[in-house]
Amino acid sequence: MTGDTTGRPGWLDLNKLRAFAAVAEHEHFSRAAVALTISQPALSAQVRDLERYYGTPLFERVGRGVRLTDAGRLVQSYARRVLALTGELDDTMADLRGLRRGCLRVGASTTIGDYLLPAVLAAFRRHYPGVGIVVEIANTRQIVDRVRHGELHLGLIGEPLDDADLDVEPYRDDALVLVVPPAHALAGATVSPQALSAEVLIARERGSATRDVTEQALATAGVRMEIGMEVGSTEAVKGAVAAGLGIAFVSACAVDHEVSAGRLAQAWVSGLDMRRQFQIARQHGRRLTRAERAFMSLLRGEDDNSDGHGGPANDAAHDVIRRLP
Repeated sequence: MTGDTTGRPGWLDLNKLRAFAAVAEHEHFSRAAVALTISQPALSAQVRDLERYYGTPLFERVGRGVRLTDAGRLVQSYARRVLALTGELDDTMADLRGLRRGCLRVGASTTIGDYLLPAVLAAFRRHYPGVGIVVEIANTRQIVDRVRHGELHLGLIGEPLDDADLDVEPYRDDALVLVVPPAHALAGATVSPQALSAEVLIARERGSATRDVTEQALATAGVRMEIGMEVGSTEAVKGAVAAGLGIAFVSACAVDHEVSAGRLAQAWVSGLDMRRQFQIARQHGRRLTRAERAFMSLLRGEDDNSDGHGGPANDAAHDVIRRLP
């Protein structure tokens, strides 16, 4: 793919756009190179070629990282669309070959990605070994953004959305539970919401659905808690609680093992509604590929292998699981 190259050296190709998009996402050249599994000099050269092609800087240095210039933000908006359309073309051609080839790009919020998604992925792999799967795990806000821009086919997220750009349907019910250190005074007790005001809360980062649900429930009950620590994963939350640094609300599906083993204890809060519903999000109006339809069937519990195009391929596909920063 080329433009008018008069005074504009080099070629505009998809690899350069992918390199640019990765640096824009990570705001760091070395992290982008790791994500793309290429060397940093090779990635830097591709970005420089793109800057020469357009005749303007696309990034500016900020400390050890970079950020987009105004021109870079404009290129990013087009690059996202170009790469999404390229992926859609690949998906459409894979559809012609049935469910023996292709790639499924799924995003999941951290709770779903860590505790629920692996079983679904294993079932999908058994049915369709030739379809590759790329999984990205991040907080709900990041996953929604990538689904909206077509960078992910499906997003499994931790709270309902009202977004005209997305089609959203329920996935499964969940509830947050209160966990405390085993020797804590609240261990095994039922307390009023107001009793929490004297405790230190270990919280997820902003953008996490678990954080949103927790803050909304506490605000509704008129409770204000001191946030003693903010961390980026449920595993880190559980570790901080086990170390005695505070108490936390986490998904019930994330703590069964620790509570059974005695590393954490559960407490109950009367009148505090911590229920939520996980959701499946996809781009509004976008046609689902065969792979996406098959994966949705597994998520819905239909276990539908009636398409007739599954079964062994010549080689098992390679899967990728990425955790976004």
